[in-house]
Amino acid sequence: MDLRTLFFASYELLISVVFGLITVFICIKVLSHTYLKSKKGNLLLQGNTAASLFASVMIVTVLILVQGSVLPSVDALRTMVLGGAGITFSVVLISFGYFLLFYVIALVISISVIFLTTQIYLVATVNIDEMNEIRKNNVGVAILLSAVLLAMTLFIRTPVQRFISSLVNYESLERIPVDNQGEKPPPGKGELIVPEKKVMPQ
Repeated sequence: MDLRTLFFASYELLISVVFGLITVFICIKVLSHTYLKSKKGNLLLQGNTAASLFASVMIVTVLILVQGSVLPSVDALRTMVLGGAGITFSVVLISFGYFLLFYVIALVISISVIFLTTQIYLVATVNIDEMNEIRKNNVGVAILLSAVLLAMTLFIRTPVQRFISSLVNYESLERIPVDNQGEKPPPGKGELIVPEKKVMPQ
C-alpha cells in the first residue's frame, strides 16, 4: 500500500464531503430567498412538487460545477509532495489555501451561470411565466427548465474545470523549499563545489 496515495485520496475525500455539504447549505439558503420564496411563504414547505424538482436540479448543477475545484487542489498537493517538499503541515496548508480560492471562484461562477441561464430562459419564453407556473405546481414547466439548467451545466463543466486548473502554477510548486534537517542543499547549475579541508590525524 502506498501511504502517499492513500493520503492524497483521503484529503480529496475529506474536502469533497465537507465542502459538498457546505455547498448544499449555501444553495438552499440562496434558493429560499430567491426562487422558492412566495407571498405564502417557502414553496417547499407548501409541498410544491414542481418547486422541489427545480430546486433539486439547481443544487445538483452547482455541485457538478463546484466539484471542479477539488482536483486542482489535490494536484497541487501531489506536485509539492512528489517534488520533494514532503507531507508537512505547511504543504497541506498551502494546498488547502489553493482549494479555498478555487472553491470560492467555482461557487461564484456556478451560481452566476445558473441564475443567468434561468433569467435568459425566462426572458426568451415570453409567452410563459415559468416561475409563476412552478409556484402553481406545474411539474411539466419545472422539468423543462430543470433540463435546460442541467444541459447548460454539462456544456460548461469542462471549460470551468480547465479555467480553475489554469490558476495553478505547477512549476513554482515544484520548487517549494525542502527541509533537509540541516543538510546543505545540492549545488545549482554552474555552481562550483568547494572541497572541504581534510584534517589529517596527528
